[in-house]
Amino acid sequence: MEKDKDSICKRQCKPIEIPTDIELQALNRMRLIKQRAKRIKEVLSRLSSSQKNERDELEKELKQLKLEWKEWEKKREDARRERMILLGHEKP
Repeated sequence: MEKDKDSICKRQCKPIEIPTDIELQALNRMRLIKQRAKRIKEVLSRLSSSQKNERDELEKELKQLKLEWKEWEKKREDARRERMILLGHEKP
């Protein structure tokens, strides 16, 4: 009977990858956001005060990137917590 249980687990269970696919997806997206925000900040530092429209557009995009960052950070943290629960390091 114990042998059957092991065989079922090997077919249905798989080792937990660290970081998980969801964590990797979040980290990669956060990396892209960070790169884009850095480029925007560089452009903003070179703009003169007379280029108000362009400056406003870039600042608006930067705010949007900050919101996206927070969303992906939450997804990454949720995935980390789920992994820790599956590993038995945190309680559900």
